[in-house]
Amino acid sequence: MTNLSFGFAVTAIITMFGHISGAHLNPSVTILALVFRTISPVMAVFYVIAQVIGAIVGYGFIVAMTPTDVFGLQEGMCTTTVHETMNLGEAFLVEFLCTAILIFTVCGVWDPRTGKLQDSASIRVGLVVAVLSIVGGPYTGASMNPARSIAPAIYTGVFDDQWLYWVAPPLSALCIAYLYKFVFWREDPERKNA
Repeated sequence: MTNLSFGFAVTAIITMFGHISGAHLNPSVTILALVFRTISPVMAVFYVIAQVIGAIVGYGFIVAMTPTDVFGLQEGMCTTTVHETMNLGEAFLVEFLCTAILIFTVCGVWDPRTGKLQDSASIRVGLVVAVLSIVGGPYTGASMNPARSIAPAIYTGVFDDQWLYWVAPPLSALCIAYLYKFVFWREDPERKNA
């Protein structure tokens, strides 16, 4: 159920804030925007700082609203950790691939050729986050988002392999952003002819 909750939360936040800020909830998405030149490097830095602060405050609300006995039963609630049977190479690959699928989805949403299909953008991205959380969650927590991983680590003190969540998703975002930009990106034929 938690995995679906992540997807629904992403859907709701994109719906609420997408038209205001692009709903950058994730430094990996901000890297994509930077490569696509929809934001400046200075703005990207501010976005990432805001994402980390937002994640810390948001997780603080979760801690404040969750009864202590419930929080205590789930050691490190919402923390992203590598499953004990996985090595770091496998975990890196899981985070890299999950983020790649997410970023490829966002590329498709942002592609000028899909300009008329924006009504379902939040649902598409939210469902992808839910599915990736279901698939990758048991292995690494399927973070795909460094800000999402650091907030619970700060509150719980569980910093195990935290570097993984700050390297694999941004690196994946960078690779997919350039791949999409140079291989798949096309201008909208209707805009080009207008």
